[in-house]
Amino acid sequence: MFSLGNFIESNKNSVDTLVQKQPATQEAENIRTTFDRIWSDCSGNEQLEKYFDDLQANCYQYTAVVCQFNQLFQDYQDGKLSEEEYKSGFENIDQARHSIHNATIDSFNILSRLMLKNGKDNSWIEPLVQGGRVAYGNYAIKKTVSDIIKFSKQNGEGYEDHERAQ
Repeated sequence: MFSLGNFIESNKNSVDTLVQKQPATQEAENIRTTFDRIWSDCSGNEQLEKYFDDLQANCYQYTAVVCQFNQLFQDYQDGKLSEEEYKSGFENIDQARHSIHNATIDSFNILSRLMLKNGKDNSWIEPLVQGGRVAYGNYAIKKTVSDIIKFSKQNGEGYEDHERAQ
């Protein structure tokens, strides 16, 4: 399983940048609250818990691939890569991004349908469906940033100042 701790460890430089670029806004707080509510609704149902975990892992994987894109671009801008290396890297990362983006969207939609089937509130999916692919991707990234901040607070790792500054 793709864990948050593993994501942070393997993307340390990108995580720092990502947290700074995604300010702790009311929208971020709403996402955290929404996912807390989703988890609460899923708790105690083994199937829903599994699909919630899958969704969360896909959010982290999608964010990881976005970080790879950002790092590739930065390396190219810094002259660490030739144009050919950049184009090749871009193509490889873009294929992975497309696959994980689709998997992330599917995870959101599957969990939503299963929640509805189990009599749980799935109204949280409406803004994503209305916003399309971009909304799903942005939501996944903001969910991951929210989890990074929460994780760092719990482990004394330093993103607390980011939230206080907002």
